[in-house]
Formats: sequence, structure tokens, C-alpha cells
Amino acid sequence: MAIDREQRSTDLDNFGKGPLFAPVLPKPILKPLDVHVARAAANALKVNVVNTNFEIRELVVAQGVQFHNDDFERKIRFLAQSDPTELGGLAQFTTPVGLLNDFPDIVIRDDNNAVFISDAQRVEFRIRVINTKDLFKTALETPGVHVIYSGHARFGRGACFAPDLPPDPAEPGGQDLTGNNWEMGTDPVKFGLFRMGHPFVGVPFVEMDEHKYRMRPVPTSVKVNPADMDKALANPNSLRPIILRGTRFESFILDPVVDTYWGCTTVHGPGVLLFADFQNTATPTFPSTDLGATNIQCRCFTVIACETFDHFHQILRKRKGFTRTETEGFAYFTSDLSDIRFVRLYLGSLFEFPERNDFKSWFPSLEFAKTRTNQKLAAMGNKCRIV
Repeated sequence: MAIDREQRSTDLDNFGKGPLFAPVLPKPILKPLDVHVARAAANALKVNVVNTNFEIRELVVAQGVQFHNDDFERKIRFLAQSDPTELGGLAQFTTPVGLLNDFPDIVIRDDNNAVFISDAQRVEFRIRVINTKDLFKTALETPGVHVIYSGHARFGRGACFAPDLPPDPAEPGGQDLTGNNWEMGTDPVKFGLFRMGHPFVGVPFVEMDEHKYRMRPVPTSVKVNPADMDKALANPNSLRPIILRGTRFESFILDPVVDTYWGCTTVHGPGVLLFADFQNTATPTFPSTDLGATNIQCRCFTVIACETFDHFHQILRKRKGFTRTETEGFAYFTSDLSDIRFVRLYLGSLFEFPERNDFKSWFPSLEFAKTRTNQKLAAMGNKCRIV
């Protein structure tokens, strides 16, 4: 059974407890936009002549492990074997197809690409879905795009990528949630953690039992500066030597086993301190695909996962130095445990901005999307907010 923050962020509590119907979203505060679309063949994206002066904005949605479109659909079909009402969730949580529920005029080119045109903004939004670490890094390094990560925060370690989850009928959601793609990655170029966290992160043992991945715990020979710990997850005052040799976790240790490691008390009980730095993570075996090795050029980076403000804001803004100007360097985070409906709400809010915004600063439309998404979340009774 997944621990609480992973239940919440993938709505596993709802998947496992009775019917999952399509969420009823609150109606837009403003009247529907006067929008039209550019009809084009799926293999030839073209705009109508009337839209040639519209600004094109690319929205790159990076789906992390357990957040793939196919993962959601297969999970619903698995649960529907015992409860057919679960089928009400089909095509509700996928991107971009799920947006058809709110914006019937969106053009779905395929399962990973779509076009939405706002006449009010004079902006053509091109949505593209990716799900590997290398493509995520490339998107962050692409000038002028809006990158939206949707996935797990991995207890403050960073974005995390994997192939579609393999089936496991013995699990509540019918999917195998174990393996190295929850940490180092079976193919470290494409899968595993894209590290964005503090140098040291306390991770509960229950999480390791859940996912069973190779890890790098911090030996007591390493001096730990409390400023380098993610304090949202573990109290630096709780650090104490522990022995992992001879325990069920010994086989998980990636480095040569030493006598003692830094144990800690986490928000989910006893755990161990792991190396989790956003930079300098390259080893002879694993390349450095982390935030520190990324030349961020995207115009906006929105991190939709659990409590991303606490985990990543300081790292991105202060340690990495991703600064905001009037027209560049925008970043948004979440304040609490996330929800799989978040991306659908957020993308819709970007579409709903009611004023002309082409070839201007994105700031007014981004702030509108933040406020509008938060209003939707509040109407649903969700405590999480974009900040």
C-alpha cells in the first residue's frame, strides 16, 4: 500500500475506494472565450491564414513515473474489472485528451500533442507530452517554452521518470511499483531521478519497502550541515547513527557498505538520510542529468507534485540562480500534497485568460492561471495551491 503522499498525488485513495467518476469542475468565472481552432491533418500542423499573426506558445508537459497517460488508463480498466463504474474515469486524467471535457474545440493531433487557439489572447497553444529525463532536460534548456512537470516529487529528491508501469495483478492498482526507476534509473539517461533537491534528504524506510530500489545512504563519516537538509521532511536534530548491514536494506545500498549511516526521523516515521544533491551527481556509472547540469532557458517552469515549494523553490531560485525578469524566468510550485487533476485544471486556466496577450510578458496570464487554478482547487475542497 502506497504511503500517504503518493496516495494523494495519484488519487490512489479514490482508485481503491469505490467509484471514480469524472471530476465536476467549477464553471469559469468569466464567460467562455471566443475561440476557434486551426483544423489540420495529424501529421501536418498548420495554422489558418487568419491566425498567422498569433503568438505560438509551446506547453511541454513532462509526465513522471506513475503519471503517464497509459498508466492512468490501464489502472482504471484494471479496477473496472471488479467495479464497472470506474470506467467513468477514462479520458478524464490524460493530457491532452482529458482537456476535451472542458474545451471541445481543442484539436487533438494524437495522444501526446494538441493545439488550442485563443482568439481573446491571440495565442496558439501547442501542447506536447514527454516522459523521459533526457527530453525533460532538453525542454528546460529550450528558450521560450513553458515546461510543466507532473509527477512525484520523490520526497524532495526531484522529478522522476520511468517507462509505463508493468502490470501486477496482486497490487491494488494492478501495477508494479517497485524497481530502480524510483531512484537511480535502469537507464540513467532516460529514467530515474532528475535531481532537483537539497544535498541531503531524509527518506522513510516504509517508502523503500514500497518501491525497493538501489540507494545511496549517507555514512556518518560525512559531516551534514543542517542547511543542506530538506527540513520539510526530516528534522536535523533527529540525526543518529544506524546500522544497515545485516538488515533488509543492505541489498538496496549502491555504494560499498559501511558500518554506520545517518538515520533520521521523517514525516512518515524512521528513515535514513540519502544523498540527493541537485548538482555534481555524476558517478563512473551514472551520468550527471540533474538540475545543476542543466542550462535552464525555458520561459516558465511549473512543478506540479507534492509540496514542491518547500522542496525545490530555494534550490531553483537561490542555489541554481534561476531568476525572474519582466519577461523570463517564471516559476510556480505547489503548497501541499498534489492531485492528478492538477494539470487539467492548470492548462485550462492558461487557456481562459480573457485579454489580448500576444507578444507581451506572460506574467499577467500566468498569474491569472495561478489564481484561477487555486479557485478551482478550493471549489473541489483541495488544500493544495499554486504559489
